[in-house]
Amino acid sequence: MATDRELRLQIRALRAFAALTYPFACVPFLWFWFHRHGIDDVGYGVVIAVYYATMVAAEVPTGMLADRFGRRPMLVAGPLLLAVGFATVLVWPSYSGFCLGEALLGLGHAVLSGPPAALLFESLEARGRAHEYHRNEAVVNTLRLLGTAVSFLLGGLLAWAFDIQAAILATTALCVGAAIAGAAVRE
Repeated sequence: MATDRELRLQIRALRAFAALTYPFACVPFLWFWFHRHGIDDVGYGVVIAVYYATMVAAEVPTGMLADRFGRRPMLVAGPLLLAVGFATVLVWPSYSGFCLGEALLGLGHAVLSGPPAALLFESLEARGRAHEYHRNEAVVNTLRLLGTAVSFLLGGLLAWAFDIQAAILATTALCVGAAIAGAAVRE
């Protein structure tokens, strides 16, 4: 059974991970990036459909992987898949590159959809404090949304001061940071 100190550290690590989970500085500007590289509105719809189709198709298999290999590896793999997806969009700015990048992003999202919440619940349950889950999950969700909002502001500043490429690069780096934060969480 986890000690109170271990539980506090675990909750702190999960909160830090949440703040970095979706640091999508470039997302508000991706349509412009795609358009700049010859993607019209129909092509944009297809590229985004690849993302959603991948995310839906991968949801159950990635959950099974998390159950089989543990949640912590998913907290590392998910952000790394997101980082590779954004890097692909940056270095291969073409229809094929955008489709592959969005497929990787959809896979990364599927990997991350359940493990953080499961780890939080299991950590609280191991200490006999499962009744605190909803309050803690609300804080985690707030930090996740706040982290995304702050990253949007950062992306706007980078796109304005430099170019959209800077926002995509920052997003990639922040996703790697999320993987590092995920490695700090204990199973």
